[in-house]
Amino acid sequence: PAKDFVLINQDGKEVSLSDFKNKIVVIAFTFTTCPDFCPMIEYNMNLAKDYLGDSYGEEVVFLSISIDPLIDTPEKMKSYWHESLGYDWDHLTHTNPEIIEEVWASYSIVIDKTYIQAHTVDSVPINASDNMYNDLWVVLEHWNMFGENGQRHVKTPSAINHIENILSQHTNISIQNNTF
Repeated sequence: PAKDFVLINQDGKEVSLSDFKNKIVVIAFTFTTCPDFCPMIEYNMNLAKDYLGDSYGEEVVFLSISIDPLIDTPEKMKSYWHESLGYDWDHLTHTNPEIIEEVWASYSIVIDKTYIQAHTVDSVPINASDNMYNDLWVVLEHWNMFGENGQRHVKTPSAINHIENILSQHTNISIQNNTF
Protein backbone atom coordinates (compact mmCIF):
# COMPACT_ATOMS: atom_id res chain seq x y z
CA PRO A 1 0.00 0.00 0.00
CA ALA A 2 1.06 3.56 -0.69
CA LYS A 3 2.20 5.54 2.34
CA ASP A 4 -0.36 8.09 3.54
CA PHE A 5 0.49 11.79 3.39
CA VAL A 6 -1.06 15.15 4.20
CA LEU A 7 -0.34 18.02 1.80
CA ILE A 8 -1.97 21.38 1.02
CA ASN A 9 -4.17 21.84 -2.05
CA GLN A 10 -4.71 24.86 -4.29
CA ASP A 11 -7.38 26.16 -1.88
CA GLY A 12 -5.06 25.98 1.15
CA LYS A 13 -6.86 22.92 2.55
CA GLU A 14 -5.21 19.76 3.83
CA VAL A 15 -5.64 16.70 1.62
CA SER A 16 -4.46 13.23 2.55
CA LEU A 17 -4.14 10.12 0.47
CA SER A 18 -6.42 8.36 2.96
CA ASP A 19 -9.21 10.78 1.96
CA PHE A 20 -9.58 8.63 -1.14
CA LYS A 21 -9.77 5.20 0.48
CA ASN A 22 -11.29 2.54 -1.78
CA LYS A 23 -10.71 4.65 -4.91
CA ILE A 24 -8.14 4.38 -7.65
CA VAL A 25 -5.78 7.33 -7.16
CA VAL A 26 -3.66 8.55 -10.07
CA ILE A 27 -0.77 10.72 -8.88
CA ALA A 28 1.35 12.94 -11.09
CA PHE A 29 4.42 14.85 -9.98
CA THR A 30 4.54 18.16 -11.85
CA PHE A 31 5.37 21.85 -11.43
CA THR A 32 3.85 25.03 -12.83
CA THR A 33 6.98 26.38 -14.55
CA CYS A 34 7.73 23.09 -16.27
CA PRO A 35 8.45 23.68 -19.96
CA ASP A 36 7.69 20.30 -21.43
CA PHE A 37 6.44 17.10 -19.81
CA CYS A 38 4.36 18.50 -16.94
CA PRO A 39 1.92 20.40 -19.17
CA MET A 40 1.56 17.28 -21.33
CA ILE A 41 1.00 15.06 -18.28
CA GLU A 42 -1.64 17.42 -16.90
CA TYR A 43 -3.29 17.76 -20.32
CA ASN A 44 -3.45 13.99 -20.73
CA MET A 45 -4.87 13.61 -17.23
CA ASN A 46 -7.61 16.04 -18.22
CA LEU A 47 -8.34 13.99 -21.35
CA ALA A 48 -8.45 10.81 -19.25
CA LYS A 49 -10.81 12.52 -16.81
CA ASP A 50 -13.18 13.26 -19.68
CA TYR A 51 -12.97 9.65 -20.92
CA LEU A 52 -13.73 8.33 -17.43
CA GLY A 53 -17.07 10.15 -17.37
CA ASP A 54 -19.06 9.36 -14.23
CA SER A 55 -16.30 7.11 -12.90
CA TYR A 56 -14.11 10.16 -12.36
CA GLY A 57 -14.51 11.27 -8.77
CA GLU A 58 -16.59 8.24 -7.83
CA GLU A 59 -14.11 5.45 -8.54
CA VAL A 60 -11.01 7.26 -9.81
CA VAL A 61 -9.42 10.50 -8.61
CA PHE A 62 -6.39 12.45 -9.75
CA LEU A 63 -3.82 14.23 -7.61
CA SER A 64 -0.91 16.32 -8.81
CA ILE A 65 1.95 16.87 -6.40
CA SER A 66 4.38 19.73 -6.94
CA ILE A 67 8.07 19.05 -7.27
CA ASP A 68 8.76 22.79 -6.89
CA PRO A 69 7.08 23.83 -3.64
CA LEU A 70 9.08 27.08 -3.41
CA ILE A 71 7.27 28.42 -6.48
CA ASP A 72 4.14 26.28 -6.40
CA THR A 73 2.21 27.92 -3.61
CA PRO A 74 -1.48 27.09 -3.32
CA GLU A 75 -2.27 30.47 -4.89
CA LYS A 76 0.09 29.88 -7.83
CA MET A 77 -1.29 26.41 -8.49
CA LYS A 78 -4.89 27.62 -8.30
CA SER A 79 -4.17 30.50 -10.66
CA TYR A 80 -2.24 28.38 -13.15
CA TRP A 81 -3.69 24.86 -13.15
CA HIS A 82 -7.28 25.69 -12.17
CA GLU A 83 -8.13 29.21 -13.32
CA SER A 84 -5.92 29.39 -16.42
CA LEU A 85 -6.16 25.78 -17.63
CA GLY A 86 -9.39 24.57 -16.03
CA TYR A 87 -8.03 21.43 -14.35
CA ASP A 88 -10.26 20.63 -11.38
CA TRP A 89 -8.40 17.99 -9.38
CA ASP A 90 -6.28 18.69 -6.31
CA HIS A 91 -2.83 20.11 -6.95
CA LEU A 92 -0.80 19.58 -3.81
CA THR A 93 2.21 21.21 -2.21
CA HIS A 94 3.58 21.97 1.25
CA THR A 95 5.53 24.80 2.87
CA ASN A 96 7.62 22.38 4.92
CA PRO A 97 10.30 20.89 2.64
CA GLU A 98 10.78 17.86 4.89
CA ILE A 99 7.12 16.86 4.56
CA ILE A 100 6.94 17.08 0.78
CA GLU A 101 10.39 15.54 0.33
CA GLU A 102 9.20 12.56 2.38
CA VAL A 103 6.29 12.14 -0.05
CA TRP A 104 8.65 12.29 -3.02
CA ALA A 105 10.93 9.71 -1.40
CA SER A 106 8.03 7.36 -0.67
CA TYR A 107 7.28 7.31 -4.43
CA SER A 108 10.98 7.14 -5.42
CA ILE A 109 10.78 10.58 -7.05
CA VAL A 110 14.19 12.18 -7.58
CA ILE A 111 14.12 15.94 -8.10
CA ASP A 112 16.65 17.72 -10.30
CA LYS A 113 16.58 21.12 -8.62
CA THR A 114 18.96 22.58 -11.20
CA TYR A 115 16.46 21.81 -13.96
CA ILE A 116 13.60 23.32 -11.97
CA GLN A 117 15.58 26.44 -11.08
CA ALA A 118 16.51 26.91 -14.75
CA HIS A 119 12.86 27.74 -15.40
CA THR A 120 12.79 30.66 -12.98
CA VAL A 121 14.15 34.04 -14.04
CA ASP A 122 15.06 36.60 -11.37
CA SER A 123 12.98 34.67 -8.83
CA VAL A 124 9.87 35.18 -10.96
CA PRO A 125 8.48 31.93 -12.32
CA ILE A 126 7.75 31.62 -15.99
CA ASN A 127 5.78 28.89 -17.68
CA ALA A 128 8.58 27.44 -19.73
CA SER A 129 12.03 28.55 -20.65
CA ASP A 130 12.70 32.21 -21.33
CA ASN A 131 13.38 31.28 -24.93
CA MET A 132 10.40 31.95 -27.17
CA TYR A 133 11.38 29.21 -29.63
CA ASN A 134 11.40 26.58 -26.89
CA ASP A 135 8.00 27.81 -25.73
CA LEU A 136 6.63 27.61 -29.24
CA TRP A 137 7.84 24.00 -29.37
CA VAL A 138 5.78 23.32 -26.24
CA VAL A 139 2.79 24.97 -27.93
CA LEU A 140 3.20 22.70 -30.95
CA GLU A 141 3.51 19.63 -28.72
CA HIS A 142 0.22 20.53 -27.05
CA TRP A 143 -1.53 21.32 -30.29
CA ASN A 144 -0.43 18.05 -31.88
CA MET A 145 -1.73 15.75 -29.19
CA PHE A 146 -3.97 12.98 -30.41
CA GLY A 147 -7.68 12.98 -29.87
CA GLU A 148 -10.03 10.09 -29.16
CA ASN A 149 -10.25 9.18 -32.85
CA GLY A 150 -6.50 9.37 -33.42
CA GLN A 151 -6.74 12.73 -35.14
CA ARG A 152 -4.36 15.54 -34.29
CA HIS A 153 -5.33 19.09 -33.32
CA VAL A 154 -7.27 18.51 -30.13
CA LYS A 155 -8.81 21.94 -29.64
CA THR A 156 -10.20 21.55 -26.13
CA PRO A 157 -10.67 24.70 -24.04
CA SER A 158 -7.88 23.61 -21.66
CA ALA A 159 -5.45 23.07 -24.55
CA ILE A 160 -6.33 26.42 -26.08
CA ASN A 161 -6.00 28.18 -22.71
CA HIS A 162 -2.59 26.60 -22.19
CA ILE A 163 -1.40 27.69 -25.62
CA GLU A 164 -2.71 31.22 -25.05
CA ASN A 165 -0.92 31.36 -21.71
CA ILE A 166 2.42 30.36 -23.24
CA LEU A 167 2.07 32.76 -26.16
CA SER A 168 1.01 35.67 -23.95
CA GLN A 169 4.30 35.42 -22.07
CA HIS A 170 6.13 36.50 -25.21
CA THR A 171 3.71 38.87 -26.85
CA ASN A 172 1.40 41.73 -25.99
CA ILE A 173 -1.29 40.19 -28.15
CA SER A 174 -4.50 39.15 -26.48
CA ILE A 175 -6.25 36.25 -28.20
CA GLN A 176 -10.03 36.66 -28.24
CA ASN A 177 -12.79 34.07 -28.60
CA ASN A 178 -10.38 31.11 -28.56
CA THR A 179 -9.64 31.44 -32.26
CA PHE A 180 -6.30 31.44 -34.03
